[in-house]
Order: sequence, then structure tokens, then C-alpha cells
Amino acid sequence: MKPNIFVRDRRIYCGRPNSRNTVGWGQLPGNLLGWTCYWWNARQHMVEADMRLDPGTRTVLRYPPNCRNKFDLQSLATHEWGHAYGLLHPPRGHARLTMARLLPPCSKAPRTLGLGDWRGMRKLYGLR
Repeated sequence: MKPNIFVRDRRIYCGRPNSRNTVGWGQLPGNLLGWTCYWWNARQHMVEADMRLDPGTRTVLRYPPNCRNKFDLQSLATHEWGHAYGLLHPPRGHARLTMARLLPPCSKAPRTLGLGDWRGMRKLYGLR
């Protein structure tokens, strides 16, 4: 099953919920590496999320020597899963967080949550 995410005329659209959380590959417009759509019920609970990752050559499992303009797949997935859990992009000035709007090239740092990412999760879900 493919993610319920569509690209038309270089715009991204989220389809209707289908009771399945799906992760998959598909072309994305511009320089986007990933996109997550999520759906809420009437009680304001997130009930579903789908993730689409661009299959282009910029996303890698290992960085090549003299890395330039390559992005860590695990960092990308961690960022997109953050959206699936309800996290948004932080304000400007927080470029070192996993949920920053832009992933840093040639870095594995976003694989783990920064303090601001953790605080966002704590605000959404509390301590358990």
C-alpha cells in the first residue's frame, strides 16, 4: 500500500484517511526529501499518519567521502516520524533540532531528538 499523499502540478495533497498508517517512496516537488500527512478525529486525536520519502539520490544510508548535499535517511525518517507524532517545525533559530525545517547536509545529528524536540513530545504526551 502506498502513502495517501499525492503530488499534482508540483503541489502536495493529503488524501482522505483510510485507517492505515503507511510509509513509502514517491517523487516530491522541489528540494523536498519527505512529507507527512496526518488526520484527526472529532475529539482532536490524531488517528492516522502517512509518510512519503523522495527516492532521489540525495538521501543516503552512508555518507560518501567529501560529502556534499547528501542527507541521512535515518535523520529524515526521525524528522518525519516527529510529524507523525504531532510535532511541528520550530521557529527560526532552532536549526539544530530534529524538527528544524531543513535537515543539515552530511550530518547524523538529527537522528536523535534535541531538547526542544523532547519538550515538544513531553507537551503533547506528558511524562509516562
